[in-house]
Amino acid sequence: MTQYLGSREPDEEGKEEVAEGVQFLDEPPSVWDPLPYFVLLHHLIDGGLGELRSGDQLLYLKMFRESVGRGRDTVSITMKELGRTTGLGKRAVEEGLARLRHQGVIRVLAKGHGHIATEYQIFRALFPAPSGKKILKPSVETVLLQLSAKEQSRLQQMARTLEPDDRARIESDVQEQFQALGLLPSPQMLHQAFLFKVLEEKMYHTIKDSHPALFS
Repeated sequence: MTQYLGSREPDEEGKEEVAEGVQFLDEPPSVWDPLPYFVLLHHLIDGGLGELRSGDQLLYLKMFRESVGRGRDTVSITMKELGRTTGLGKRAVEEGLARLRHQGVIRVLAKGHGHIATEYQIFRALFPAPSGKKILKPSVETVLLQLSAKEQSRLQQMARTLEPDDRARIESDVQEQFQALGLLPSPQMLHQAFLFKVLEEKMYHTIKDSHPALFS
C-alpha cells in the first residue's frame, strides 16, 4: 500500500490512483539548516528521479523547490509559470502534470485556470521511505509569514528598539549560526534570521497562545 507522508491525507472521494510501488520520503527536520534539503535532493537524483521523463523531472524539481525547499508541502503556481521556468511548452506541461499526478508524487488541492494558480500538494517520493517519521519544521521565512500583520508590525518595532547590547549579541548569534552551517547568507537571509531570533527571545510568551506550534 502506498504511504503518504504529506501533512494531509488524500480525501477518499477525490483520491487519485497512484503508481504501484511509489514510496515517500520523510521531511527534513530543521528550521535553520538547509543542508537536509540538499541531502533530500541528492536522494531524489540518485534514487528514482531518473525513472521520470526529462520534462517531468523539471516540473517536479521546480515544484519541489517551491514547496519542500521553503519548508512546506504545497505550492500555488500557474502552468504559464511552470512553462516559463522549465522551458517546456504548454502541452508538455499539461501532459507532465498529468503523469506526475498518476505517479502519485503531486496532488491537486485547488484547481486554477488562466492566471489563477493551481494549488498542489508535493510528496517526497521516488525512493524507499525511512523508518520512523520526523516532524517538518518550517523555514525561518515560513515562520515569519505565519504571523499576522499586527504581529509582524510589532516584531519590526521590537527589532528597531532593541538595546545596543542586545542587538549586537543577536547579530553575533545569527552570524555564528550561519558560519557553523558553512553558509554565506544574503542580506535578506540575515534580516529574516535576525527577526526570527528577536521573535524567539522577545515575543515568545505573547504569541504562543495564537501560534502554539511556532517553535515546536
